[in-house]
Amino acid sequence: MAIAMTVAACSSSTATPTPAPATPAPTAAATAAATAAATATAAASPTAATDLAWAQPIYDAYTKPLSDIGLSVPLTSVPAAHKKVAWLEAAKVPVFTPAVQAAAKALNWDLTTITYDDTNPTAVNSAMQQAVDAKVDYIAVSGASASQFQSALTNAMQAKIPVFSAFGTDAAQGATNGIYAQIAFNPQTAHQGELLAALDVVEMGGPGSTVIFNQDDIPSLKNMADGFMAAMAAHCPDCKVDRQSVAEADVSAGKVPSVVASYVQSHPDVKVLAFGDGATALGVDTLLQTGGLLSKVKIIGQSPEAGSYASLLAGTNDAWVGNPYRMVMWYCFDAMARYSEGMSLDVDNSAFMPNPIYAKAADQAFLKAAQANPGEGPTGYQSTFEKLWGVSQ
Repeated sequence: MAIAMTVAACSSSTATPTPAPATPAPTAAATAAATAAATATAAASPTAATDLAWAQPIYDAYTKPLSDIGLSVPLTSVPAAHKKVAWLEAAKVPVFTPAVQAAAKALNWDLTTITYDDTNPTAVNSAMQQAVDAKVDYIAVSGASASQFQSALTNAMQAKIPVFSAFGTDAAQGATNGIYAQIAFNPQTAHQGELLAALDVVEMGGPGSTVIFNQDDIPSLKNMADGFMAAMAAHCPDCKVDRQSVAEADVSAGKVPSVVASYVQSHPDVKVLAFGDGATALGVDTLLQTGGLLSKVKIIGQSPEAGSYASLLAGTNDAWVGNPYRMVMWYCFDAMARYSEGMSLDVDNSAFMPNPIYAKAADQAFLKAAQANPGEGPTGYQSTFEKLWGVSQ
């Protein structure tokens, strides 16, 4: 299963060896201001200048370390210790579990991990029912749709056990549907698609031909690609944009590089190849280089993996929009903590994670640090959450 805003539905730059001072992620208002600036210059500027007037400020703001986690309101009081939490761990996607363990430890809560076979569509329902039977206080799950665990969710609602989800497909409606938080939901993934679009326009230098290869059968990735397509249509109307859906099975089988190479050969005007996640792009640069095609295109994407950073360091990929998926579960625990104190969960359900843009020209030490811990958030983000919870050491 792809690690993308996932490991979702389940898969950050300076000129000196020392990373630049952390910078807050640009706000929605800042992005809107950039868009307004592009609109204001549209009548007087050539198309390329107009498109870049929108994309370049976004690119410049995100190609540096980000520190803002999108949360600033502290809890009204320290949550009670020893709350019982069940974490439903998908066997193929264990990358979230260390963060779950760390967040639970920070709150002094008692964690039970229930691992299920995510190749079996009914297994997550059984795992959730096990959690309900254990009479836990909260249930955490990632990358699953409510339709997969509906009967257990109904039982959880009857037992008054709230469910906190990430990278799912269902909006959080609290007591109405039993899901009290949905972290990295559609607004977040669409935002990542918009960042990828801005990156694409900058790499093209204005209007040009581009294509996105994406696993559209994964809901979160489909929503990201929808956001990408919408942003390209709105801000680069003269761009030629194609969308190629690839199957998860083909990604796993390593078939995508040959598909991409054939595409480049049959579309000689294409300037940029965009990828919906790191797994989809693995091996593409190597095959294109072997076939003498790599110099004809630029390779970008979102949600990089360790191999993506290796390609950036080697100069065979051009830029990636980061996806700090490992910190997602800290937002889930923040929502649980706020729920325990009777606070609103809107801040968690609407918060944008920091998504830095990593470019091949970035500080090498910075890229190597990201490669060593792909999917991690800003340095020290755990302490930021702990201070909000009143449990910092």
